[in-house]
Amino acid sequence: MRRSFRKYLGENKKRLVVLVAAALVIAFIWSQSVISSADSAKESAWFTKNVLNPVLKLFGLSVKDHVTRKIAHAFEFSVVGFLIAALNEWKPVRCLYAGLTVALLDETIQIFTKRGPSVKDVWIDLAGVAAGFLISFLVHLLLRRMRRRKARRKAALSENGGEDGKDE
Repeated sequence: MRRSFRKYLGENKKRLVVLVAAALVIAFIWSQSVISSADSAKESAWFTKNVLNPVLKLFGLSVKDHVTRKIAHAFEFSVVGFLIAALNEWKPVRCLYAGLTVALLDETIQIFTKRGPSVKDVWIDLAGVAAGFLISFLVHLLLRRMRRRKARRKAALSENGGEDGKDE
């Protein structure tokens, strides 16, 4: 078991950090699904009144508690998508499948807490995963491009004998 876990991580501590972060975010999401419907509504109402609407008021906007819950679904699952994308080496099918699994389990938990699962929430969750994947992939491409430029500069410097070729 330990050997296969090490092999999966590729002896990479950064990958372990991302794995733990993903597990914590998923645990948080599922812990929210265990909360009763009434308590969940109270949390949403408080957040809407004290955090979201004061910020949106700066732009002349406001939202209802129901919209806050949907935004929370999308945001939470975009974080999941971001982290899962990195773990699955930016393979979209794997990422979406993992995100769909987390979303379905999330809604299944709500069956047992009598909160009423929603197919609409699964779609919102999946859209969040896709957005998180896209953001993660774009960050990955940007970082890769920056590393390549740095490597080219370093190679050019070594070819010039440590001179950067600029006139001073």
